[in-house]
Amino acid sequence: VVDGDYMARSGINNLKDLSTHVPNFNMSNSSQVTNTRLIIRGVGSVGNTAVEGSVGVFIDGVYYPRPGSVISNLLDISAVEVLRGPQGTLFGRNTPMGALNITTNDPTDDFRANTHVSYGNYNDLNIGTTISGGLSDTIYGLASVNYTDRDGYGYNELTSKEIGDTEDLTFRGKLLFDISDSVEAKLTVDLAEVNHTGAIVELLPETNSPLFIGTTQALYGVPAGSGDDPYDNVVNQVNDDKATDEQWGVTAQFKFDIADYELKSITAIRNWENDYQDESSLRIAADLVPRNSFYSNGTFSQEFQILSPEGDTFDYVAGLFYYEENFDVDTFFDAGSDYCSPTVFGIVRGQLIASGMEPATAMATALGQADACGGFAQDKFVTSVFRQELESLAIFAQGTFHINDRLDTTFGARWTNDEKTGSFEQQLNNPFAAIFRSPESTPDLKVDESKVTWLANVRYQFNDDVMGFFTASTGFKSGGFNSQGTLVALGDRRTFANETTENLEVGIKSSFFDKALTANVTLYQTDIKDFQSRSFDGLSFVTTNAGELRQKGVEIDFKYAATDNVNFSGGLGTLDSEFLSYPNGSGLPGGAVQDLTGTANHWSPKLQANLTADWNIPLSTNLSLFVRPAISYVDNQNIGGTTNQNPQTIQPSYSLASLRVGVEDFGAGWRLTAFVDNLTDKGYCSTMFDQPLGDSLGAVNATNNTTAIRCVVGAPRTYGLTFSYQY
Repeated sequence: VVDGDYMARSGINNLKDLSTHVPNFNMSNSSQVTNTRLIIRGVGSVGNTAVEGSVGVFIDGVYYPRPGSVISNLLDISAVEVLRGPQGTLFGRNTPMGALNITTNDPTDDFRANTHVSYGNYNDLNIGTTISGGLSDTIYGLASVNYTDRDGYGYNELTSKEIGDTEDLTFRGKLLFDISDSVEAKLTVDLAEVNHTGAIVELLPETNSPLFIGTTQALYGVPAGSGDDPYDNVVNQVNDDKATDEQWGVTAQFKFDIADYELKSITAIRNWENDYQDESSLRIAADLVPRNSFYSNGTFSQEFQILSPEGDTFDYVAGLFYYEENFDVDTFFDAGSDYCSPTVFGIVRGQLIASGMEPATAMATALGQADACGGFAQDKFVTSVFRQELESLAIFAQGTFHINDRLDTTFGARWTNDEKTGSFEQQLNNPFAAIFRSPESTPDLKVDESKVTWLANVRYQFNDDVMGFFTASTGFKSGGFNSQGTLVALGDRRTFANETTENLEVGIKSSFFDKALTANVTLYQTDIKDFQSRSFDGLSFVTTNAGELRQKGVEIDFKYAATDNVNFSGGLGTLDSEFLSYPNGSGLPGGAVQDLTGTANHWSPKLQANLTADWNIPLSTNLSLFVRPAISYVDNQNIGGTTNQNPQTIQPSYSLASLRVGVEDFGAGWRLTAFVDNLTDKGYCSTMFDQPLGDSLGAVNATNNTTAIRCVVGAPRTYGLTFSYQY
């Protein structure tokens, strides 16, 4: 659990920041920011597809289905719980690997307000305000707003322009109605808009090749790559990404006290839209197949809960959850001014010469093909339309037997039924687009399945300070559809099957030295059957079911108040990953399928750790100086976009350090903080992926099974000042 005060003091503004403070939890972004991946214990689903999330996000009890919809700043947070292992018994939507349970502050009856202003390098401006108080004797209100505007971290030598800037506006309003002693209602409205120009994507120089350099130099006059430093945030390529991310939601919650029971109703409507235009999908110095993607997601959910009286030998929670979701993905590729000539010309000429044709004849033929290509559609020369509708119903219950003062047992079960229908249509409006896409019409996609998942837990209080527990639980993620276009029409392979998890945990929660030290240790093992994995055919990703994956390890977290003025907190997570069965895994670049049984899953570092210290030095009765250093460590891991064990996509281990120093006046309510994040300016990749169209551009070496690798660069060193005031 990370509370709002800890987040404010540590500069945690979003889920990416949070991941550096919680072992075995990661958040990665790819070249398309909608492709956000939330990862717990080495497993997470990409966000720009129709694949169900392995990690669920719940904000004030409402499920957010698409990871790409949680890229904006967190606003007025009370606490964030990172729940590892299958969840679902107490949450509306079943999640097989874990959940983020985020709660925001409720309105107060007395007037309260706080505001903050922050400014840093890259002209990073962050302003936020929250006001709360009583509007009448029975109605309380809260309004929070936050605005961020930052210049880009990157520079494009090709266009002499800055890239990667972002602008973020978030609002949340709440009304709390104290209708009677037994009835309470709460209405929440939230809005968010993020405008940005994409991520910084560089070419790892050690993966570049003379053929790739020569091909791009010959075709476009500029070789692939931009120097020997892949983390300098300088690129030399077409990079015209523009994205607008908008969402809104309305939630109505009612709580009824009937006798000693509590009834809850949570009704929510949400809408998320992301327009990602002019995405430079190939990241080379050519105007070539820019992609325009339009995501639209609308949901309706209704949850009912009944909570039994507290203090009995047996207490329970039971409920009903109904959920509807519409998810649309419209994708358009334009040819770009460099597609027909010189690209089609160069590819055709090279293929003809390789087949033995005389060079002059090959050139004439290739010129004819390039001219023919130019006679067909250039705008929207490939269009794909994906539609999905989901209707889900779940019944759940969880109860705890308090056997005696020391021993408790908990049992929970959930029945889930998911019905999905969908369609996929892809058209080639220019026949020369067949280099990287195929026409396809799959109008009647359908998944209809039900599953029972369960949880069993035993807790024993050895004494007032030490509690041991054992938990067995299962999880479920429904099957679905591949929503993206591909080089070869998928047909029946457009549908993939569901994924199930079996999880075992044993651990201890403890406190010592009159609760000055709290320490928790958990040993876990999670088996995932029919794991939904991604393969890559050189141009497109396809989700398929692997055999079985096992993730196991140890998680430790602690808090220690060494003195009245010095505190430490931290955690450590180990992860041992192994495919127990994966006979038809993705091949290495240019290679055939391979048996990945016995290998590790991607995104599974063997070790993650973090440590934060907080030292307060009293200067007067209310005035205090504070120093707050923090460091996080991630072991080496494979972060390639496809599960094929390519050694080129291994991110070496790295550490990120931050430092906050400031003064605060507890009586007056103000705080001034100087901060530095990524103190050592460490260069690292958030994600890696194969060079698209690598075969045709000479990036793939089929003999060595290597290819050019793209790196989505992590944030550089940032620093600035923050002033906050509460009254």
